[in-house]
Amino acid sequence: MLDLDISEFFDEDGPLATAMPGYKPRPSQVELSQAIGDAIQDRATLVAEAGTGIGKTWAYLVPAFIQGGKVLISTGTRTLQDQLAAATMSATITWNVCRATSAR
Repeated sequence: MLDLDISEFFDEDGPLATAMPGYKPRPSQVELSQAIGDAIQDRATLVAEAGTGIGKTWAYLVPAFIQGGKVLISTGTRTLQDQLAAATMSATITWNVCRATSAR
C-alpha cells in the first residue's frame, strides 16, 4: 500500500495532476473513489453509477491499485468495454509515474 490517502491522489498538486497535464480535481470523482476504496477494504459489494465526466476510470483504478485488489467493472456496451480496456492500459502506465512521484 502507498502512504497517501485516496483523496490525496486527486489533489490539484497530487500524483495524478503531476502525471497528467491538464488534470482537474472533481469532488464527485473523489467521493466515488473513496466509496470504492472502502468497499475493497471491507471486502464488500458496491454498486455505483456515475454520469459522464465524473472520471470513473481513475475513481476505481486508484483504490484498486492502492489496495492491490481486483475490481469487476460491468459496462452496458462492448464499445464502452473497449474504451475502458484502452484507458486501463494507459492508466497502468500513468499509475507507475504516480507511484514514483508519490514515493519522493
